[in-house]
Parts: sequence; C-alpha cells; structure tokens
Amino acid sequence: MPFSLLISALCLLACAPAWADGYPFDPASQRLTVPSIRLKLTGTQIQEISAKGTITFDEGNMRLIRLHYPAAGNRADVITATFNDNNEGLGPEDVYCLWVAPDEIAVTLNDLHPKDKSPFGEPVNHLTPPDTESRMTGPRQIRISPDGIIYFKGQAITFEEASAMITEIADTPSPPADQGGVGHCLYIVLPPPLTAMEISSQSTTSLRTPKQIHDLLVSLGSSKSVNVQLAW
Repeated sequence: MPFSLLISALCLLACAPAWADGYPFDPASQRLTVPSIRLKLTGTQIQEISAKGTITFDEGNMRLIRLHYPAAGNRADVITATFNDNNEGLGPEDVYCLWVAPDEIAVTLNDLHPKDKSPFGEPVNHLTPPDTESRMTGPRQIRISPDGIIYFKGQAITFEEASAMITEIADTPSPPADQGGVGHCLYIVLPPPLTAMEISSQSTTSLRTPKQIHDLLVSLGSSKSVNVQLAW
C-alpha cells in the first residue's frame, strides 16, 4: 500500500533557540525551532484532532515514525501549535506531536529519546471530567476545527450552545482556589489557520471562521466576566 501521506521528509531546520517559555514552536507562525518529520493528515485524522486532541496514526505514518522511534505506538496526544505557554513539565527526552497546519502534523526528532521506549504516552486529551466536576471547578474547554466546527467533549456543538456555556459558567459560583476552583474561564483550542486559497476551495464552510468564533466568544465572555482564553 503506497504512502497516503506526502512527506516533507526531514524538516531539519536551521534552528533558532527553542521557544523560551514552552514547546518548541512559534504560535504566531506555527514554525518549529527543532528538527521534525512532517506527516500529511487524512480527513479522519483531522476530525479526530479537531474533536479530541488525539491522533491515530495510519500504516504510512507508522512506517516513517518507526524509522526514528522503533517502539512508537499508533496513538498520541496532539499539541495545537497556535498557543504556547510556560510548561515546567518539559523534559530533555520528550518528543512532541504538533498540529502545525490544517492538514499536517510534525513529530519532533530527539536523539536523547530512548529507542526502546515509545515517544508517545497513552493519550489523555480526550479524557474529560464529569459535568458535576466541571461545574465545581469552573473552567470548560472547547475545540474548533479548521472549517469552524465547534467541539465539546468530542461532540460537535452549535455556536449557540458554546455561547450558553459562557452564560452557565458566569452563573456558577466559583469555589475558592484551595478547593480546586480556578475562576470563571472557558478555554478554546484554535486550529492552525487555513490559507485564503484553502478557504476559497472549500465546498462547505461554517458561517464563521475559527478566529471569528473565538473573537465573538471572547466578547461575550467579557460582557459576563468570564475569561475566554486560548489553550493547546
């Protein structure tokens, strides 16, 4: 079976220093600061990342990944390269799977990673707390696909339902920080942006772009004292 992915082989960049406060990419351009391999995504993979923040690699993906990481498993969490922040848990052996374009991910290359160990832990991005726990601790998270579909807990929701979520957060008393509360907050995971050509070539599009959805929810949140902010 031929590769179903177009590979930009090894993207061995003339690297600038790694992003100082977090993962090795620039969130403004999605440009990596470390060597990587790039993998084209299928429609199914794009939908999985959009909805859950995870990826299931296909056979073609695995053939390339295992050239560098022989013990790699076929699933991984995906970090969306549109937001970066300080992450004190990063380690020198870590390998990252980064969503760098609407139809492309990058897997970082790290010679320090043990060859007998999978570079990907068991995916956890798709795991969500029960509604009762979400309401107790305050914050919620939604994800948006490149074509403007909004997801909550892996399921597509409407813009009106996302807006109602902000109202519910605003109406829910926030517990003290020492009880696990982090205030009134909605996190949004924005996808890598489509180019103008990609937008014009789409057969179907949402009424709003991901950026427009984000901006409208930020405005609504501001009016209700709910902090709407980006996440990965």
